[in-house]
Amino acid sequence: MRLPNILNQLNDAVFLIDPGEGRIADANPKACAMLGYSRDEFMSARDSAINPDEIQKLHEFIDSVNIDGAGWTDELRCLTKLGDVLATEISASMIMIDEKLCMVAIARPVYQGRDYIRHIEVQRNLAIEEERNRMSREIHDTLAQSLTLMVLKLDLIGEAIVTDSASVRAELKSVQLLATKCVEDARRSIWGLITQELESLGLVESIRIEMDRLKDINIMGEFWVSGAQEIAMDLRHQLAALRIVQESLSNIINHSNAKTGTVYLDFDVEFLSITIVDDGDGFEPRAARGISPAGGGFGITSMRERTRQIGGTVNIQSALGQGTTVEVRIPNRSDDSNIDAAS
Repeated sequence: MRLPNILNQLNDAVFLIDPGEGRIADANPKACAMLGYSRDEFMSARDSAINPDEIQKLHEFIDSVNIDGAGWTDELRCLTKLGDVLATEISASMIMIDEKLCMVAIARPVYQGRDYIRHIEVQRNLAIEEERNRMSREIHDTLAQSLTLMVLKLDLIGEAIVTDSASVRAELKSVQLLATKCVEDARRSIWGLITQELESLGLVESIRIEMDRLKDINIMGEFWVSGAQEIAMDLRHQLAALRIVQESLSNIINHSNAKTGTVYLDFDVEFLSITIVDDGDGFEPRAARGISPAGGGFGITSMRERTRQIGGTVNIQSALGQGTTVEVRIPNRSDDSNIDAAS
C-alpha cells in the first residue's frame, strides 16, 4: 500500500497505518524528516517503535478511529530515531486504498502548532488594529464629509422646493452624484478591509483559520493542500475562493448536522480546485432553487454567478442523508480588473 501522491506533497507529516497488522505501511517525506527515519525503515517498523511508552494509548486511538471513521488527539508522543520525545497532535481518518481499509494519520509537533497559532494571532491582531486606523481615516476623509454635504444640500432643497423647481432638480442631481460617490467609497473601504487579511496571511492560512470554526462546535475538520502554492493568483480570485469556503463552512455549521467537514485545495499552474465535503443531512439539488446546499443563505445561483464572473465553475452534488460535495474550479488570473464580482 502506498500513500496517494497528493498526500506526499503535504507540508504536514502523514502516515499510512495498517490497523489490522499494527504497522506503518507508508509515510510521506515530511514524516520521515520529522522523526528521522527513512521510508523503508518506517515500512519495516511496527507502530510500537514510534510510540514505545504509549502503545496502549495509540491502540485505543486507532480503535476509536476504526469505529468512528475519524478522530483527533493531542495526547500521544512520538520517539525520533535519535531518541528524542516529540509531543504531537494527530488527526486521522479511515480511507480505502487498494481495496483495503487503512488509517491516514496527520501528525504535527505540538510546540510548532502552538507557536504557529500564537504567531498567526499576533499577525491578525496587528492587521485588525491597522485596519481600524485606516477605516477611521477613510470614513473621516470620504464618507463623513460626503454625507455631511448631502445633509446640507437636502436642507437647501427643502427651502427651495416651492419657489425654485429648477434649482431643486439641479440639487437633487448633485445629491444623487454624492450618493453614488458614497457607495463607491464604501466599496473601496470594504475591499481594502477584506484583502488586508489575504495579503497578510495568504489564502491557505486564511482558510486554515476558518477551519477552526468547525473544531469550536465539535465538528471534525480536515484541511488538505496540494500543488504549487507559490503560483501567483489574482487577489480578487483569492477573495472569491475564501468567500465560497467561508459560506460553505457556515452552511456545514448551521444547517448540515455533519460530524465531519473537509476542505481540499489543489493548486496548479492555471487553476485552483476547491472541494468541500460534509457528511451531513444533504439536500435535493433540484428542489433547492437558489437555496444554499445546506438550507442557509448562500444560494446555489449566487455561488455559480460569483465563479462565473471570474471564469470559474461550480459543481454541487448532494442527496438527502448523503451529505454534500461542492466542487469549485477558479482560474489563477484574468484580464478583468473589476473587483465587484468578489466583493
